[in-house]
Amino acid sequence: MLCALTSKKRHLAYLKIDDPDAWSDDENIEPLAVVVDNGPGVGNEARAAFERQDIRVRPTGRNNPQQKGGKEAMLGRAQNAQSRDPGGLRRTTRDRDREARRHAKEFAAENHWEIERKLVLHLIAERTARNKQHLLTIEMKKDGVQPTSRDIVRWSIRKLGGVQSRRSTEADIYLNLLRRKPNVEVLRAGVTLNKSKYNSRRLRDYRQSVSGKLSITVLYHPSRPEEAYWIAPTGELDILERERRGKRQYGVMSVTEIELWHMRDRASRQIARQKERESTARSKGLVTVDQHQTLLKMASALPKRQRTKATDDIDGNRKIALTLQRDQRPYDKEEIHAPHLAQQRKVSQPAAPYVNAAKGARPAPPAAAPSQPPPRESAPPRVSPAPPPAPSGGGRVRSADIWRARLQNGPIDPSGSQKK
Repeated sequence: MLCALTSKKRHLAYLKIDDPDAWSDDENIEPLAVVVDNGPGVGNEARAAFERQDIRVRPTGRNNPQQKGGKEAMLGRAQNAQSRDPGGLRRTTRDRDREARRHAKEFAAENHWEIERKLVLHLIAERTARNKQHLLTIEMKKDGVQPTSRDIVRWSIRKLGGVQSRRSTEADIYLNLLRRKPNVEVLRAGVTLNKSKYNSRRLRDYRQSVSGKLSITVLYHPSRPEEAYWIAPTGELDILERERRGKRQYGVMSVTEIELWHMRDRASRQIARQKERESTARSKGLVTVDQHQTLLKMASALPKRQRTKATDDIDGNRKIALTLQRDQRPYDKEEIHAPHLAQQRKVSQPAAPYVNAAKGARPAPPAAAPSQPPPRESAPPRVSPAPPPAPSGGGRVRSADIWRARLQNGPIDPSGSQKK
């Protein structure tokens, strides 16, 4: 809106476009109303600026681009013309264009100045070359008006009345439409705005004439940060010049791009500082945030269920465990070290069970089986020497009994028969 109501020559020179006949100064007329959508560009700040300039705002319906068809069509043609640029896309529903819209910010390689310059060049081509035959009236055709937007607008300004009442001075327009930053402190080197220093001769004289702290209101252009103004005590606007260091560092970057650049720089410094703190904390043996959270979770967790009472008869349980352990040991078995004793025990168990034996008494040794049938004579049978008594305990045998049996009977076959 600021460019529409003021002279375009300065903005064309800023964009390095040499076309003095693109817009004439007679077209700088304040409209009665502006048709806008509900986009982010029309916020409370823009509505307040339109109200100061006595311009009504007419918002369109939601998701209804047909109410501003001319603007949407022109923007669509401009977007299609720049679709081959990095980050560009066409306004279609094809999968390729949807994917390009999704990754537009990642592949964008042009700054705000280049995009605005291409858009203004497209507007100039639309005004001078686009055929608008359907907009010509009978009077326009009689006067020989060409079917272009530029000729139609110029003919309408000459024919319509009351145009002079809708014109304002550029100073009033700048006061109403430029962005304001109040209470900016004035130092000896000037004022700081958008990370750059601004100063003027009139501001230096004003700073020297006033003692103590001094603050002023600064006006600046959102797209051209090198243009800044301040309201003098007399109510006039004075131009502030940006220092060479700011021009060399930021170039043609807009205010939004400068703010984003500094936000990224500040965020990267904070991340680097946080990593340095974490490395220092690890080297000193301190607890990090993650470790602290883990310790809190461990401390606040429910304890495991414990036994309500102590174990009864600990000695008895230990004895049972030792007995089971001995029974499970395979090399202390009687069948391995003394198989003949184990065979004699199996034969003697049904004849003289241990149940009928007196407590603590050793049972009588079982009778040995006859090696041959008794003779027919009435002579008494020959009795073989009795083997040593078998131990009374079942399962395990003592080592002394095992070695005694080996010494008396000699080596033993695995089958259990003695060698002669």
